[in-house]
Amino acid sequence: MSVDVSPLPFFARRGFPPEVSLLAIITLAATVTCLIGGLFPRDPAYTTEWLNFVLSGIGLGMTATLLKLGPATPRGLLPAFAATITILTGVLVSQGVNEGGIMLTGFGFTWTGVYSAVFFERRMVRLQALLIALSFGAGILIADVPRTLIMWPIVAVTVWIAAVTLGDLSERLRSQAVTDSLTGLLNRQGFAVAAEREHSIAGRTGAALSLAVIDLDGFKLINDRYGHVAGDRLLRELADSWRAVMRTQDLLARHGGDEFVIAMPGTTAAEATPLLRRLAEVHDASWTHGCVDWDPDESLSTCMSRADRLLYESKRARRQDEPRRRSRFSKAN
Repeated sequence: MSVDVSPLPFFARRGFPPEVSLLAIITLAATVTCLIGGLFPRDPAYTTEWLNFVLSGIGLGMTATLLKLGPATPRGLLPAFAATITILTGVLVSQGVNEGGIMLTGFGFTWTGVYSAVFFERRMVRLQALLIALSFGAGILIADVPRTLIMWPIVAVTVWIAAVTLGDLSERLRSQAVTDSLTGLLNRQGFAVAAEREHSIAGRTGAALSLAVIDLDGFKLINDRYGHVAGDRLLRELADSWRAVMRTQDLLARHGGDEFVIAMPGTTAAEATPLLRRLAEVHDASWTHGCVDWDPDESLSTCMSRADRLLYESKRARRQDEPRRRSRFSKAN
């Protein structure tokens, strides 16, 4: 999501995405909880002390991994860690010796349930909710504590309804937050989040990363002559045409007005020429671009400023070397 919900400045300053920072906090909280349970067992204990120490070690390892990877954390690792927390919570439930201990441990399922609903896609939310139900049910059966089986359908149904409902709402909000409503491409905020993630990965791996800024030629004239409806139609046509020939790893966004931006992982500015040529070939709209390599220690705004300078240098050179070109757009388009 585009809203930074990181509760600690530590994560925000280091460019951690909210989903990574919050999962790190969840794993750390689970680690501390298990450690306290091992050091200060309740009487009667609802889990064995050694199990608390084992689980706190696993939690500490997950927390350290997230802190080390930071913004470069692979997307697939997040649901894997959330599933691990869910399963380990079920293991704790299985060691319960009374109703209170089992119910108290069961509250841990809400961590991964809410987290999954906020950050994962709809299918993954349903899988996590199902895993929570199965883990809690298995834990109760193994614990075999009288009068606790009734807890399972209550918790399972509650978690399922809450997770699915919140997940559907979160998915709609995420889409609205990062998507341009006119073209369906990433918007400025969505591009910034995705591009910063690619930049972090490139910095860690040494892979190339280039960025191109595209500005349509004569777009204001199109709006003035044919109306904004025609201008909007052109933007949608371009977005659809370009999206069809883009590589899966490339990030294409409408950055505002008639300006588009592309981040190309694993590609230098020189190597980006074939892709930009394909964009020019699939639609006859005229545009000018500036393309640069995104340096590892450079901010997104600085990189875009360099690309903008190249773009406007190209525009000035074109105006000096050629007569003013007429827009290729016509009412027939």
